[in-house]
Formats: sequence, structure tokens, C-alpha cells
Amino acid sequence: MKRAIASLLLLMAVAAAAQPFPFPPPLIRPRQFRNDGAERISRSGQSDLVNYLRWSEAFDNVVWSSDVSGATITITANAATAPDGTPTADRMQCDATTGAQLATKLQQWAFAAPAVSSPTTCSVYIYGNGASGTTDICLYDGIAWMCGDCAFTNGAWSRCSTSDAVGAVTTARYCKVGNNSNQNGGVGRSAVDTYIWGAQGEPNPAPTPYQPTF
Repeated sequence: MKRAIASLLLLMAVAAAAQPFPFPPPLIRPRQFRNDGAERISRSGQSDLVNYLRWSEAFDNVVWSSDVSGATITITANAATAPDGTPTADRMQCDATTGAQLATKLQQWAFAAPAVSSPTTCSVYIYGNGASGTTDICLYDGIAWMCGDCAFTNGAWSRCSTSDAVGAVTTARYCKVGNNSNQNGGVGRSAVDTYIWGAQGEPNPAPTPYQPTF
């Protein structure tokens, strides 16, 4: 009896050792990239493409804070088909803003402080749900907030971004999306109804190919 049990255990150990590496194949789902500032490997095998935002396709995740004043923002998870064909785009609805009002989603970059100052770029994919319009894509480079117009088209995906050539030597860098009259120079924004997906924060002077993170 003991010999039979020992033989069974040996067979189980051999079978377990023969199992493939327990990560799903890349054609089934994107790879999960590290978020500690270390080198990441992209889907294409390149090692120089990074995204310092976590949960880049899940704006309802706790890593995305609601930064609001005098207005509200609502996120509905997995509400539409994303640019990559998956049902992972979130619906973003923002109240109209003016003056010091804002209705945004915010995240601090997850990375180690750079040894020298470097550029800051934030980007996101956006789709107009019933109308075209403009909202804000903003960054904090360790020194000050900067915002750019994030124009969206009804029924079509586009990618908007904003960049700063030189940022501070600090981990305090942020990306923010939504109506932000408070930090865009007081420009009023109409209420928006959009789908968003694929946010990216990177130390480059312009957006590079999107890298999904979790």
C-alpha cells in the first residue's frame, strides 16, 4: 500500500513539473506589467515603452481618485467596446464646469523618483457618446498643473494628450482627465458624456504606443 501511494505521489509530481508556465498566452490577454518603476516589456517585445499609471483601463478602480469641486463625475465600468475590440471602455459623464469647478479622475504615477528632470506626458483614448465636444487632459509635472484640450468625436475613438518638456525630480507626477475649469485657465466646459480607455503617463515628450497596466 505504501509503495502504491509513493508511486502515485511521484506520478503527480512529474505531471505538475510538466505543466506549462502558469501565465496565460499573450494572444488571450495582455501581459500584466510591473508598476514599480522597473523596466516593462511591451506586447511587441520592446523594453523602452512604459506606462506609470496603474489600472489604465479601469477608471472605477480605487487607484483613480475623483477630484471634484462644484460638479460631479460618474464612471460606469465596461460600458462599451474599446479600440482593441474588448468590452473594457468605461463611460465617463461629467457635469458642466466653470470658474474654479472641476469634475475629474486623478492618479499619481507609480514610479521611483528620476535622477534628473524629464518630460511628462499624459494621454487617454476618448469617444463621444451621442455628441462631439471638448474636455480636459491634465498633468502635474512636480511643479505645476498643465491642461490641454481633449477633443472627442461622436461615434469615433481618438487619443488626446498633453505634455511638458521638463518635469521636476520628484515622484509627485499626476494625470487627470475630465472637465477641469479650475486648472485649465478658467475655460468653461459643457457637460460631457464619453467613453474613455487606455490612460498612459510616461516620461516622454509625446505619447508613445499604449501599454496596458493592471
